[in-house]
Amino acid sequence: MAGAQEKWYFTKDQLQNSPSRKCGLDADKELAYRQQAANLIQDMGQRLQVSQLCINTAIVYMHRFYAFHSFTQFHRNAIAAAALFLAAKVEEQPRKLEYVIKVAHVCLHRGEGVNALTSEQYQEQI
Repeated sequence: MAGAQEKWYFTKDQLQNSPSRKCGLDADKELAYRQQAANLIQDMGQRLQVSQLCINTAIVYMHRFYAFHSFTQFHRNAIAAAALFLAAKVEEQPRKLEYVIKVAHVCLHRGEGVNALTSEQYQEQI
């Protein structure tokens, strides 16, 4: 049991030498990306009406993903949506993928209004 539990903890050295840092991303930029992804998850979670526990689970999944992968290879917005979709299932508050994608789009394109979801350009993207 101890071996499995240790996989969830990281040393200070591991955190300072993350995959993103190894790809040339500086510490401040990585922190900003993590904060942006967490804020997007929070916003999406509230719009999807999932519990705060579900939102927190998604944020942990996002941080854990980036402990092994670089921000330069996987865009934070896509990972944020995927983490929330997975967390909603794990926390027994599932939401349809299509709905999660639409909410992510609304959160990322606030100034465009609801009509953006029905536009031809949006339909081509999905």
